[in-house]
Amino acid sequence: MVNLTFFFNCRIMWIENKDCSESSRNCFLNQLFMNIANKINTYVKESIEEIKKVTWPTRKETKNYTILVIGVSLAIAAYLGALDYIFNFILEKVLQ
Repeated sequence: MVNLTFFFNCRIMWIENKDCSESSRNCFLNQLFMNIANKINTYVKESIEEIKKVTWPTRKETKNYTILVIGVSLAIAAYLGALDYIFNFILEKVLQ
């Protein structure tokens, strides 16, 4: 969840600044940019740490799972194709 309190607090401080000096705008934008950059940096670091914890499958396991998925997909396709053919055949006989 994005912490918007920093953004709103800085925005209110900037709006309440009556002189609207260029340095206050730059300060606000710099703080906003640094806040976003820090959050992105933290996200990337945490993502890398989580990826290091993943147990990746071996090449043999990947090959076996791939063959299994293809086989099951073909079996389901054949089953549904057979059902479609049977229902189509029955429907044609009923409508004649």
